[in-house]
Amino acid sequence: MRAAPRGELTRQRPNCRYGNVIHEFDPWFNYRATEYLADHGWQAFFTWFDHRSWYPLGRPVGTTIYPGMQITSVAIWRVLSALGSDMSLNDVCVYVPVWFGVAATLLLGLLTFECGRSANAAVGAALVMSVIPAHLMRSVGGGYDNESVAMAAMVLVFWHRAASWAVCAQARPRAPGAGVVRSETKHPGLWAQPQAWPM
Repeated sequence: MRAAPRGELTRQRPNCRYGNVIHEFDPWFNYRATEYLADHGWQAFFTWFDHRSWYPLGRPVGTTIYPGMQITSVAIWRVLSALGSDMSLNDVCVYVPVWFGVAATLLLGLLTFECGRSANAAVGAALVMSVIPAHLMRSVGGGYDNESVAMAAMVLVFWHRAASWAVCAQARPRAPGAGVVRSETKHPGLWAQPQAWPM
C-alpha cells in the first residue's frame, strides 16, 4: 500500500532536515512529562505538582493532563530497550507522532474497506489521510502532542465497532437495518422526533 510510505516520508521531513528535535511549546511540556513518568514512575507522576509550568502558581500535572500519550511512549521506549534498541526517550517521542499518523492512515483504510467493501475506496481514503493537512500538521515528526495518538485510537475504535456490526450482520443478516425499517413502517417519522421514542 503506497499510503503508508508516503505518509511516513511526508511526516519525517522535519526530522530529515533538522534532526530528532521536538518543536513547539506543548510538545516540550509533553516530553518533560514523559521524562518525569519514565524517571519517577506512576505514583509520582499522578501526584506531581509542577512548579515550572503555569507560573507562578504551578500545575497539578497528575490531575490536569491526558496521560495516554506519555504512558504509550514510555511503554514503547521500554519495549524497545528490552529488545536491545538504544533509541533514547527523546527519539521515541519524536517518532511517536509519525508512527501513530501512519497507523491512523492504515486504520482508516481498513475502516473504509469494512464499511464499503471496496478496495479502491479504502486505498483512496488511506492516500487522502496520508497527506491531508489537518491530520498531517498534528502527526509530523517532533510534534509530540496528543492528537497523533488520539486519531489512531479513535479510528481503531471506529474500525472495531464497524467490524463488530459486520459480525452481527453475518449472524443475523437483517438485524442492523431491520429495527429502523420496522419502526419507520409502524410509526412514520418517529426517527425525526426523539422525544417520541419509546423508552
